[in-house]
Amino acid sequence: MNFNQLRDKFSSFDLSSRLIVAFACIPLLLLVPYLGFMPMVILWTLIWFHMLSELSSMISLKDQTRDAFLFGGLVYYVVLSSLLFYTTWSVSLALVCWIMYPLSIWLLISFSKSKNFFVLWSYINYVTLPVLFLLLIYQSQGPLAMMIILITIWALDTLSYFTGVSMGRHPIAPRLSAKKTIEGTIGGIIGASFVFIGLLQLLNFPSIAVQPFLFALLLTFSAFTGDLLESFLKRQFKIKDSGVVLKGHGGMLDRFDSLLFFVFSWFILLLS
Repeated sequence: MNFNQLRDKFSSFDLSSRLIVAFACIPLLLLVPYLGFMPMVILWTLIWFHMLSELSSMISLKDQTRDAFLFGGLVYYVVLSSLLFYTTWSVSLALVCWIMYPLSIWLLISFSKSKNFFVLWSYINYVTLPVLFLLLIYQSQGPLAMMIILITIWALDTLSYFTGVSMGRHPIAPRLSAKKTIEGTIGGIIGASFVFIGLLQLLNFPSIAVQPFLFALLLTFSAFTGDLLESFLKRQFKIKDSGVVLKGHGGMLDRFDSLLFFVFSWFILLLS
């Protein structure tokens, strides 16, 4: 591939808009964890609700059904977060939620277009449980954990993007996402794993109970599957982006889809 072809491929992805949004949002996401627990709760609750709202539009909920979905999701979020953060049996409940999450994902994949109560509840769990896991991780491991999680996710997205655009030849899941390639995926996962290991050392993060590089591969592969799941849902409902709130990035769910599964896998550390 010559230079002109490479330049044309990068320009087709609206790179300038992506960079503007990234430079505006990244400092906010990295700063808020140092302001305390309540600012973190406020920020991630706003992000969570926007993702839930995008989901309600994606799955074509209308009028009273959409209102009930959003209101029910909000009540569920408030009650579950209160139980997780302010009760003596929060660890047991967190374990139940962690086990429940794969079941919700299975229901969501198997019956994605159903408006059955349990399927809609699975859609709510899809975005709710990882956000609560993230806040529990913050509460237990502090701002450094947030920095490592966010930077690793951004490294994965960025390295997958640039490796895929510059070297990608073989689609990894053409029925779900025509732009994702084997080369981009491998480059992103391996590169982000090294970033993860580097951050652990640089930030002097407390040692983890499993082999760091294997854990990094698990985390980054989980993030990739989270991205792939959202691609599956968008293909099911024939939409390009989950929303338009972030120019060049699509919606809030488009931006944080990888983080949902990444946080689910990271949560193993708290349960072990």
